[in-house]
Amino acid sequence: QRLVILCGSTYLSRLWCVLELFVYVQMGGSVGVIEFVPVLRSDKDGGYEDLLSISQTFQDFDAADCHCRKEQDKQNILIVISTAFYGVEEFNRLVREMVINIGLRRETSSLISDLSSDISASSQGFSQEGSSSTSVVATVSHICRNFDQHVDHARTR
Repeated sequence: QRLVILCGSTYLSRLWCVLELFVYVQMGGSVGVIEFVPVLRSDKDGGYEDLLSISQTFQDFDAADCHCRKEQDKQNILIVISTAFYGVEEFNRLVREMVINIGLRRETSSLISDLSSDISASSQGFSQEGSSSTSVVATVSHICRNFDQHVDHARTR
């Protein structure tokens, strides 16, 4: 009834993983029921970096840039995708738009907000470091705005 994908920062760089999306859509699966679950490092800094990296991989996705262990596999898969979507670019557009259609923005924005709250709460009580906690929260807010801008930019493509 749905496709759940554990998506780390390298997921969209591996053509065999991208092939899973292709097959799902070609077999009649709805893009609207695909759920991407971001896989993030457990430390806050690493988690932020991972979120930004995942977002960027959707923005910049190009199946032709993906990797396969065997070059012949890559060429064969790209031919199949190109044939089915009347060109690789149409498939690329579909993948780029998935971030908008499937709610990855909602999931990651919520996660960033939660992490921001955690940082703010954990830094309370450190009077000397009060200004640095403010800058951390400001940085997180900047990340949220930046992420939203990337998603909004993808919508206009």
